Parts: sequence; structure tokens; C-alpha cells
Amino acid sequence: MRRPKLVDGFDWVPSSTANASSQTLADGEYVFKKGDPVRYFYALRSGHVDVVARPVEARGREVVVNTLHAGEYFGENALLEGKKHRSSSLRCVGGPCEGLKLSKADFEA
Repeated sequence: MRRPKLVDGFDWVPSSTANASSQTLADGEYVFKKGDPVRYFYALRSGHVDVVARPVEARGREVVVNTLHAGEYFGENALLEGKKHRSSSLRCVGGPCEGLKLSKADFEA
């Protein structure tokens, strides 16, 4: 099941996107890593982001478990569930990625 799309012609927009800041990442750069503090909700405007994990059976190697595309969003579950730390890592792939990030306070407003 795909999520609704977000921002710039997307289907769903939180009321506080005016407070969002832009973020541009290079290919291979991480949006966040597993264990990082939960501070933001993210919306991907362009590019692709891989959700990566290091399962035990992969012997320390990263394994791509999902790929997100322009118009998709992520990070909301950790905010809504009150998590303190990220449970996965997300990495920009295939060129630069541009997104919006919204602080936890603005997300909850």
C-alpha cells in the first residue's frame, strides 16, 4: 500500500509546511541513521531515498528494504509514536535528493 503524496501538487499537506526548511543531499548521503534522535518529519521533493537496515543475517552489510520516491514522506511514525531514536537509516541514491523537513513541534501543531 502506497502512502498519499505530499507537498507541491501532492495530495496531502500538513497545515504547518510554511515552517518547513529545505534540505539537499548528495548521492550516498544519509538523511538520518539508525539511532539518531527523532527531530523531524520529511517530505521528498525530488530524487530517491533507500531505507536500509543491517540485519544479522547480512553480516554487517546494509540491505535495502524499501525505496521512497519524490512526493513520498517519512519520519511521521516515529513522531506520532513518541520514539526517541530512529529505527532505520535512510540514504539518498541515484543523484541529489531535495526535500523538506518539519520540526517535531511544527509537525504536531
